Formats: sequence, C-alpha cells, structure tokens
Amino acid sequence: MIKEYINKLLAENKETLKQQEKQLGDLMNELSSAEQWAESLQRESNAQTNIFSPRNIDVEIGQKIEKASNSISNINQQIEYVRDLIETHLRKQSEYEELMIEIDNMEYSNNSSDTNKTKTVSDEYFLNVLSELYSKVELCLALLNSDKNKCKHELNNMRYSMKKYAEEIKNNEE
Repeated sequence: MIKEYINKLLAENKETLKQQEKQLGDLMNELSSAEQWAESLQRESNAQTNIFSPRNIDVEIGQKIEKASNSISNINQQIEYVRDLIETHLRKQSEYEELMIEIDNMEYSNNSSDTNKTKTVSDEYFLNVLSELYSKVELCLALLNSDKNKCKHELNNMRYSMKKYAEEIKNNEE
C-alpha cells in the first residue's frame, strides 16, 4: 500500500518534471527570439545614427530596445525559476526512489524465506547505483539546454561513479 502510494507520487513527479523540462525548452526558445529581436533593434538603432536624414529616424527605438531588454530579463528570471523547480523535483525523485529502496529492503527482510521474491544484497546495491546514475542523468538533461559546463561536470562525475561502482562490483564478485 505504501509502495503503491510512493509509486503514484513518483509517477506524478516524473510527469511534472517532463512538463517543466518542456517549459524550460520553450523559455529557452523564447529567450533566443527575444535576444535576436534585441540585436536587430540595436542594429537598427546603430544604422539610424549613421543616417543624416532626420525623417528616417525612429524616435521610439530607445523604448523598443528597453522593452526588449526587460523582456530578456523577465525570461531569464522565469528560466531560473523553472530550473529551481526542476532541481527540486529531481531531489524529490531521488528521495522517492530511496524510499522505494528502503521499502524493498524492508520487504526483503520480512520475506527472507521466500527465495522467489527476495533480492540479493548485490542486486540491491546495483539498484541503488542505477538510481543514483538515473538521477544524475536527469539533472544533466535539465542542465544541457541551460548550463553546458555544469552538464559536462555532471557527466564527468557519472563517468567516475560508474567506474568506481564497476570496480566495487568486480571486487565483490572475487
């Protein structure tokens, strides 16, 4: 019963995470468009200062540039907010996965006589490792569009973690 409830929370969390990742992608596209708009306005403003005819000058260009800058800063704030939400949901996901592992461990200890339903300690360790790596992959995917340096750092951490876990599993088998 608790396991079903946590599975439901985990599924809802994953769905919310997908929606937020989509929203982040949309915001990144919107930011790109706003930045292009601001650049074109800036070029237009620079071109108008070079033209000597006062009839060709757009007097509202400064207001348009300010509006574009405000739009870019608003989009950046929204992106930061969504990133924070994604990080929060990633933490929740890892907590839910840890709870599931604890429940599985409790079931394992309660049903140790039933060999068909039990998992070995090596299997539980392997599930913990996979859960941790999955969380890191989700974080890296969230960072991929926004902060490539943090994403690269997370990928390197995953590589070292995988190597460490592979060596530990190899040592446990010997």
